[in-house]
Amino acid sequence: MARTGRPRIQLNEDQFKGLCNIQCTLAEIAGVFGCSEDTVERWCERTLGISFADAYKRYSVGGKISLRRFQYHLAEKNATMAIWLGKQW
Repeated sequence: MARTGRPRIQLNEDQFKGLCNIQCTLAEIAGVFGCSEDTVERWCERTLGISFADAYKRYSVGGKISLRRFQYHLAEKNATMAIWLGKQW
């Protein structure tokens, strides 16, 4: 039986991973692709084989590492940042 209804929205996997990497929320990612949050969640299940929450955990790690590296580098030259990082730990 032929599938009816409108065609599925195709999301760019590399762009999706990049948006997760810079800590975009589900709503922001859906806004970039011009679709609903449910569509992004279904796309993750269908394409990646995991939930959006699991995909976000997997692909947002690189952004967190980059941010932390930048903060430590900045703390070497900026006393305020060094104090703030010290308080966070």
